[in-house]
Amino acid sequence: MKVYNGTLDPDKGNRFVVTVDGKPLKRGMFEDLLVDCSKFGIRDAFDLSLSILTDCLGSADAARSLYKAFFWEFTFRLPLGPWELTESEIKMWVKDYLT
Repeated sequence: MKVYNGTLDPDKGNRFVVTVDGKPLKRGMFEDLLVDCSKFGIRDAFDLSLSILTDCLGSADAARSLYKAFFWEFTFRLPLGPWELTESEIKMWVKDYLT
């Protein structure tokens, strides 16, 4: 089971720094979706939502269809300090959301 750990890093422009099982989460794969997000100050949060979902579900297509709802349910509510989110929690949310 994957475990996502993160925290807001003021030294990196208040971006979330996230690891998956101790390795950096691959991010920045969705520039096409995030072009207009910068003006609202939510680019990093939407990128984080997309990146976590893609990594967890193994599908960029699934992430694209779920990331906005995931943002409001999880990313928007993340604490500024350290946090943890498990693969099981994410998959349970996806299952509940889709039913």
